[in-house]
Amino acid sequence: MASAPRRAPANGDASADTLPVQLPVRGRLVTVVGSSGRAITTTGSLMNAGAVVTVVSPAPTAYLSDLADRGLIAIHERDVVNEDIDSAALVFACTGDQEADGRIAARALDRGVFCIVDEPRRSPTTNGHTRVGRVTLVGGGPGDPGLLTIAGRD
Repeated sequence: MASAPRRAPANGDASADTLPVQLPVRGRLVTVVGSSGRAITTTGSLMNAGAVVTVVSPAPTAYLSDLADRGLIAIHERDVVNEDIDSAALVFACTGDQEADGRIAARALDRGVFCIVDEPRRSPTTNGHTRVGRVTLVGGGPGDPGLLTIAGRD
């Protein structure tokens, strides 16, 4: 009789718990919770990949509202409810609040739905500290956030 595979020991590196993959999302229902910068870029990437995107946020950004107005995504202007998780093949927790994202992930896990949590990346150059500066955007407005031009950075 074959034995169950053994779990690899944790080495304290959070990246060891993840695996970069290409997820087939075309035609699948995907819920994005939040309207943070990560939620905006995730929504755009999901749309480009052909996913059927629903954003759940009590205060969606103008960009997300514009996409909904054009019928490109659905928006629910409220906090996430279990039905938002149940109806999705995949959930992205991108509220900008780590505790809230963790609660969303726990709810998804309890319901058997895979959830990707927006976790801040630690840059080796900043050693986990936030850098403050100014960026000037040229041509910012409704549309693809990937098309913004950075004019200058301090």
